[in-house]
Amino acid sequence: MVSKLSFKGDKPKTKKKTVKRTTRPISTKPDIDVPLIENSWTSATTFTDLNGPLIITTYERSNDDYEHLTQQPLVLTPDILGDIRPSKEVRIVDQTETINFETDDIDPLVYHANIHKTEPGDVQQVFLATSVAFATLGGDVNPNRTKLALKTPSDKYLSLNDQGDVDCKNEAIGPYQILEFEKHVISKEGVWFKIWNGNKRLSLLKNEDKFQLKFKSNDQDDQIISDLFVIRVQTKNSTTGKRLLREHEESKTLGSDSISLSIRNAINSLQKSGIEVNQSTIQRLKNAALKGKLNEQLILERSKSKSDTRC
Repeated sequence: MVSKLSFKGDKPKTKKKTVKRTTRPISTKPDIDVPLIENSWTSATTFTDLNGPLIITTYERSNDDYEHLTQQPLVLTPDILGDIRPSKEVRIVDQTETINFETDDIDPLVYHANIHKTEPGDVQQVFLATSVAFATLGGDVNPNRTKLALKTPSDKYLSLNDQGDVDCKNEAIGPYQILEFEKHVISKEGVWFKIWNGNKRLSLLKNEDKFQLKFKSNDQDDQIISDLFVIRVQTKNSTTGKRLLREHEESKTLGSDSISLSIRNAINSLQKSGIEVNQSTIQRLKNAALKGKLNEQLILERSKSKSDTRC
């Protein structure tokens, strides 16, 4: 074999490495722990999270920035007579046994706090969020609040009574059982809610080392140590939890052999354009692919999305 001529002073040329290109498989399955989502609890961060079973927790607030991480949570607990007390008998799970969905305005360290890892310690602590849509008909709607009633396992509703106390003794929904939830974002503590009935808010009081719950107006701040509450809901009922489970179900369909690579690419293309892909969309793409008109169908899907957006 004749080698290439070289001269004194020539710099040796570096051989280019040959990189073997491999086609990266399209991943359509979200990296989520389905059993954890289906069985865990999460801290509510939106009004739409407030549905299904929930527990209401709080703690004695302090001025220490990080004391809240280890603060003992208190949970609203009705007794057999319908009276409500703040109880320390709440289950605090390991960080790996709960899911909290991070947001840009919350310090991620927040979700290591005990109050964001709680689960019911007793079935009596669980309230069922009940819609009171009729209460907003014909009235002013406050976009910063949402209205709900809370029902106990004994079919009684959390109420403001004549003494300004909170109890669960009423079997029907009236003005004193309709509660307004007002969202508050605290960057170092997470998302909390104030719970109102009329002009009075649910408050945690402390009198001689004994905790109490009462509804207080703004001019009654004596003995109040907190009027903010973390609401824990079942993760599968939260807005994000529902979305993740739905995407997981869709991913099982997307991962089947019945969908060709071209259809998967079409689906990815639509999703990158911000277009929601559901089972009906997938079926239309399949039908178009069988007719050799997949590209035409993609154009139709994008046009339809733009039309829906303008409506």
